[in-house]
Amino acid sequence: MNRYILEEFHSNPALLRRAYARASRERSRALYAAFRALPSAFAWLRKLLTPRVHLRPGRRIDGLG
Repeated sequence: MNRYILEEFHSNPALLRRAYARASRERSRALYAAFRALPSAFAWLRKLLTPRVHLRPGRRIDGLG
């Protein structure tokens, strides 16, 4: 960080608080976006682990007519 910018933060505590608050909000937004992307990122794993065997064959037979 530039020396003059660093002096601004030390001389103006409100500026420092605003910068920390803004950084906290940005971290929160980034974490929220990352957790929202997780289910779609692992959809292939869910598809792989889902059983392909029908556990209730009666439902299939009823569908045949």
